[in-house]
Amino acid sequence: MTDPKAREQLKAIGKRLRVYLKTKKVGINELGRKAGTSGGQISFILQGRTYGIEKLLNILACCSELDSDWLLFGEGQMIKEKTYNEDKSPKILVEGPQKYAKTRNIDSLRNELALIQKKHIDLLDDYSNLLKNLTEQ
Repeated sequence: MTDPKAREQLKAIGKRLRVYLKTKKVGINELGRKAGTSGGQISFILQGRTYGIEKLLNILACCSELDSDWLLFGEGQMIKEKTYNEDKSPKILVEGPQKYAKTRNIDSLRNELALIQKKHIDLLDDYSNLLKNLTEQ
């Protein structure tokens, strides 16, 4: 990835994730296990290196209180202010590598994923426009 803006965004996500881990006193290896990846992969994220979207989604799934808007864009609060109503909503438990993840509201996960996908597409559009502008100059 050569786009400086995208590189800075990845570094900013890494910095925010580092703040979250320090606040919650969670080590990178522990987060890696909970997210179904390795501590090395978490370290790459913290350094601002490129990574697959599934790693980010797994982190958000196992850190249910972590606000995705804050992590991705620095907007809002680190910890979600409002969580789902445990008495009224159907839930899922993430199994397999994410067996430690908390139960989550299916609709909440779908909405979060849709927002992340839209913002990801917007970022890709921005990146494409930047490349187009650079090649036209």
